[in-house]
Amino acid sequence: NIKVARLDGTKYQHHTIRFFVSGFPSIFHLNDGEVRSFPTSSNRDFETLKTFAENDWKETSAYPWYMNPLGYAGTVMSFLGKGVLLADQVNEYWTKHLEQPTWRLIVVTFVISSTISVVIALILRILISKCRRPSVQKTDHNSKKRRKVD
Repeated sequence: NIKVARLDGTKYQHHTIRFFVSGFPSIFHLNDGEVRSFPTSSNRDFETLKTFAENDWKETSAYPWYMNPLGYAGTVMSFLGKGVLLADQVNEYWTKHLEQPTWRLIVVTFVISSTISVVIALILRILISKCRRPSVQKTDHNSKKRRKVD
């Protein structure tokens, strides 16, 4: 009644980041949202793996909530891992195919990210100014002048 899955960590690197894989092969036990790692010091023969999958996993502590690959932390780690892999691919294309130095990529990235940040800030400023409560005109009875009250 045990399901086994195999994953190529070199092809799906964001999963290796999500599960904090530090070497191959890595073996995990998943049960009711909890993740346990097979001890690296154990033998990896069939009987040891079978015993771990059936009973010994209960004696191994699960990852804490802030490191659980199936929780929010794992989702964030997977997302960041995909970003790192994408940045690596862009850098490789830039340096090998376009034959440009890395410092130019850094400058281009800085200019693009700065421009995007300024545009987002301006859009937010416009949206916030449109959402503010309009000012009300009140009359000061002593001086009979109108003043603006926010």
